[in-house]
Amino acid sequence: MSSVLFFILLLSIWHSFLFFGNKLGLSVILFIIPLFGVILYCLYKKKIIKRKKGFLLSIPIILLSCCYFIFDNSLFKLFNIIVIILLFMFMYIITVRPYFRVFNFFKDCFALLVGPIGCVFDIIEIILEKLCGCIKISSTFRKKIKSFFLILPIVIIILWLLISADMVFDFMIGGFFRDIGNLLLDIFEWNLFVRVILIFIVFLYISSSLYFVVNDYLEFVPESCLKDKEEDNKIKKFKLDIDTVKMLFVVLSIIYVLFDIIQIKSLILHSVSYDINYSEYARQGFFQLMVVSFINLFLLLFSKKYYNEDKVNVRFFKIISLLIIGLTFVIIISSFMRMNLYESHYGYTFLRLLVYIVLITEIIMLIPTVIYILRDNYNVFWRYFVIIICVYVITNYINIDYVIAYRNVDRYYEVKDIDLKYLENGGADNLSVLFEFYSNVKDKEIKSDLEEYFSNLNLYDDGFQEFNLSRNRGNNLIKKLK
Repeated sequence: MSSVLFFILLLSIWHSFLFFGNKLGLSVILFIIPLFGVILYCLYKKKIIKRKKGFLLSIPIILLSCCYFIFDNSLFKLFNIIVIILLFMFMYIITVRPYFRVFNFFKDCFALLVGPIGCVFDIIEIILEKLCGCIKISSTFRKKIKSFFLILPIVIIILWLLISADMVFDFMIGGFFRDIGNLLLDIFEWNLFVRVILIFIVFLYISSSLYFVVNDYLEFVPESCLKDKEEDNKIKKFKLDIDTVKMLFVVLSIIYVLFDIIQIKSLILHSVSYDINYSEYARQGFFQLMVVSFINLFLLLFSKKYYNEDKVNVRFFKIISLLIIGLTFVIIISSFMRMNLYESHYGYTFLRLLVYIVLITEIIMLIPTVIYILRDNYNVFWRYFVIIICVYVITNYINIDYVIAYRNVDRYYEVKDIDLKYLENGGADNLSVLFEFYSNVKDKEIKSDLEEYFSNLNLYDDGFQEFNLSRNRGNNLIKKLK
């Protein structure tokens, strides 16, 4: 591990250069690629790679990192950071463990979040040993340095708590530390001081995380804990009576058949005897139906544990499960149509478009669910994971802001109604549509609103770290307006 610390330090300095005081842009992919290099070097050097297919997750990680360079969607900028961190965790788990079980994912994630904290002191010890070896410090003094760094975080926390708890103590001790801080700021520039602290934190985080993965991860969550046969037996014993489950599935099937008949008549055929405003009718229900479809998926997965009963029961559960899948498909289509009717009346927004994406994902997930019902030893959870990641990456690349603006503008030409607050989001992805709309629209109020919006936009990138293709195109459009 000590041989790679120098590269991690360089990576931490590179991180500060790319991100400190800068917007996210080209910098993300420029950091992720060398980070992958360091991770691969550590894993291969320690020879702890059990399954290389875990490295396939580098594909969605890199694709999502490129989104910061290509697109300018503020919501995805936040979500992608969380997703990238989760994908890194998945990559560690799948690569290092001989096998992976979905039900232990949270246990592994907890280990990967908490475990590196305990490794911070190991990293400090390795650094001190290297420094002491170069400077030739006595063993006694080496122990004192190590003790100092071990107790320093605890002392800082205690002092902070006491200073915040007592005004007199704050005046005496807090004032002393504030004077030292002001003195340091007089000597060093504030930005330089913060930058050094940031480099130190990033260095400790990356190095302690890698140290934990290559040395302590499998001991922190032992393989025996993940394949405890007694625990598996307890789970198997927790089963409802089979007649109860049969009754549940039969009752749900009857309910869904009746519900789907109503959906087909009202939403598809428009053949109902009531005076219905279809946009108002569709305004309620799509979220509820989406939840129902997810519950059905869970019940179908749950029913598989009854497949080891006699052949009659196995045949019953397979048939009724396939029936429920068909009925669930109709429910999803109903939710899809409700959202479509709602949008045609009220307009298009980011959240409403995401509902479509979730529903399409559910429809795709029904395919491996059917295979899971018909086949034994089929890893449906891994297929779900791949589908969700693929859909999420594709969603990043379809340029949602552009699609929303395009569809709302199209709707304006049909019904002469548009809500610009859903389009004026401060991003650059939809500017080409808005500029074209600005050029063609005759309504002076809309034209004035768009002019004010364009004049207040700040899309300039300071340095290559922040460079973004979408913002660059937006700036060129704004220059034409001026």
